[in-house]
Amino acid sequence: MQNTIPDADDGRLEVATAIAMTTGCVTVNAANDLFTTNPPDLFTRTFEDAAVGIATPDLMRTFLANLKALLPTIGASVDQIPENQALAIQVVARFVRVALLQGE
Repeated sequence: MQNTIPDADDGRLEVATAIAMTTGCVTVNAANDLFTTNPPDLFTRTFEDAAVGIATPDLMRTFLANLKALLPTIGASVDQIPENQALAIQVVARFVRVALLQGE
């Protein structure tokens, strides 16, 4: 079962999409106004969680490069995110939201 997450242009869709681009463990369905993820509790997990699959620094760097490509207007802010796969995904999503609200 997938969780429905409001899409409020807050960067959560881009974070989820960058994760899905990095690993085959995560899927994103953005076909409707609300996007869904599998696993449904993606944002409560860490990047290194087995259900997410970003378990190495190289994969974390790939995720960050993907996120930067999806959100080029906050590229300098994305560069500040640590290459630490133990980070909670929701922490990165909040950081992205703040960067978007500040306009970088």
